[in-house]
Amino acid sequence: MYVVALVIALVLGYLFLSKLVDISQEEDCALAHRRNCGASTNP
Repeated sequence: MYVVALVIALVLGYLFLSKLVDISQEEDCALAHRRNCGASTNP
C-alpha cells in the first residue's frame, strides 16, 4: 500500500515540476521580448 502511495506521489511531483519548467520557459521568453513564446499547436 505504501509503495502505491509513493509511486503516485512521485508521478504527481514529476508532472508538477515539468509544468513549472514549462511556465518558467514561457516567462523567460516573454521577458526577453521574443515573439511566438507559446507552445506551437498544429491542427
